[in-house]
Amino acid sequence: MRKLATAAAAFSAAIFAANYILPQERLMYAAVLAAVSSAALALLRRRWLKALVLALLFFSLGLLRFQLNYENTAARVYRAEGELVSGYGRLCAWPAVYDDYCRLEVQLSGSGLDGLKAIVYDNESVSAGYLPGDTIAFSGRLSPADKIYGAEYDRYFSRGIYMKLNALEIEYAGPGSRWDCIPQRLSRELSQRIAAIFPADVSAFMQALMLGDKSRLYKEPGLELAMSRAGLMHVVAVSGMHVAFMVGLLRLLLGYGRKSSLLCMALVWGFVLLVGAPPSAVRAGFMQSLLLLAPVLRRENDPVTSLFLALALILLQNPYAAASVSLQLSFAAVAGIFCFSGRLYRRMSRRIGGGRRRAPLRYLAANVSTSLGALVFTLPLTAVHFGYVSLLSPLSNVLGLWAVSLCFCMGWLSCLLSLFSPLGPAAAWLCAWLARYIFHAAEFVSSMPFAVVYT
Repeated sequence: MRKLATAAAAFSAAIFAANYILPQERLMYAAVLAAVSSAALALLRRRWLKALVLALLFFSLGLLRFQLNYENTAARVYRAEGELVSGYGRLCAWPAVYDDYCRLEVQLSGSGLDGLKAIVYDNESVSAGYLPGDTIAFSGRLSPADKIYGAEYDRYFSRGIYMKLNALEIEYAGPGSRWDCIPQRLSRELSQRIAAIFPADVSAFMQALMLGDKSRLYKEPGLELAMSRAGLMHVVAVSGMHVAFMVGLLRLLLGYGRKSSLLCMALVWGFVLLVGAPPSAVRAGFMQSLLLLAPVLRRENDPVTSLFLALALILLQNPYAAASVSLQLSFAAVAGIFCFSGRLYRRMSRRIGGGRRRAPLRYLAANVSTSLGALVFTLPLTAVHFGYVSLLSPLSNVLGLWAVSLCFCMGWLSCLLSLFSPLGPAAAWLCAWLARYIFHAAEFVSSMPFAVVYT
């Protein structure tokens, strides 16, 4: 298994190097050098060199994958920059409607850029009522999506969107196939149900917690700022914590047999698609699937291999995903937990001792050790990407994570009950008090001196 971990880690390292270190024009030279070095070392037939031979080979493959993806995506867009493009596009998401324009995410066809995704700006807002899966005919001026207001911007590339089009004309061209847009429609239905059954002061938070959709939460700057300063914004970014909560709830309802493990896997990936499949959710889904599958196949799960393999598969699909902040934070947090949290907890638990009376203290130790472990690698990333460091996030986690887990599970149960019982709104009312407790905990921690250090 560690051979697979070595190969996946080397492949991922090559993708990150191509994104951040190696110039584009030097990638092929570096790939050839790595491949030749791997072959030369293999000829020496030294057992202790096998890991290095494997790492160099997959480092070369990672660079080749990045170069191939560049030629098929970004290079095509750069060559067409500034041109007037006409063609068709299939909506991949709901239109984002603003006061004086709409923003559409479409997959192009019939324009010489077939298969690529683009952001189309509809300045007349004629597409405001379109549905995911609908097809539009358009014409517009093309520009690469790696710049915004003249500054470099890698968020769109990390999501597989390579161009922007300022539409001159947009027409509805037909409904098209909507089977692959079922997750987006279900997500919209759930968002509306959450807004209907939860009190107005918590519905934006519950939408973010359950579906990872923070669009409404950002419209409440006081709450968003308090959660950011307290280091609690990670609870509304769908990750391993949410998937673990969901699996725990499903296991409680379905049991612990092999069939329930397979059903849990299917439901986990349904949840990942429902929340839009961000890198953090894909990583969590993959690792949780391996954890569920290990006893079914009578194999032991290796967390290190699972982590690197999940990263490599995400980067294989889209090498530019290495620039995703959510991917970097998600994998960095899990890596820190793997490396440090277990040791910290064992030291703390030895001092605490055993017995039922010490169980609350062991729970606190588990929360603190997990938080500190996650901070080791995420702290510098947070400072670089966001310009601040939350020093009291371990305290926030101790105060709030128990409520977050209950809130997440009760939120889904409330939505389920609301389908066929008046108990749904009642359960949502109870869940709202947990959400309000989380708000107060975030405000309390964020108001403390030195809660945040700005860089």
